[in-house]
Amino acid sequence: MPISKYEFDKLKEYNWYECIEKPIRNLVFRLRNNGFNTECSCGHEMYVQCQYIPEGYFMELTRIISIFLNENNLPINYKIELIISIIDGHQYPTVTIYLKNN
Repeated sequence: MPISKYEFDKLKEYNWYECIEKPIRNLVFRLRNNGFNTECSCGHEMYVQCQYIPEGYFMELTRIISIFLNENNLPINYKIELIISIIDGHQYPTVTIYLKNN
């Protein structure tokens, strides 16, 4: 079962989710519903990019990703990359999750 009936009903309410490539759509939906602000994603490259999150949220992030992979019979192999760009003295941190072979 990829997502619960409740999650599916909520997914139908947000038409913009249909613009997200199907292989990654459910993960983006779950991340956003659990407080992670996704910025972009790619279904054929199997990655999701999010705004940086405080250290304590990495445990929740890894839990959501592992459940998603397990429910979709995918190997629990992924990479989380943190990039912090400094532009004009302001921090722009980004987290990217790669689900393909690392």
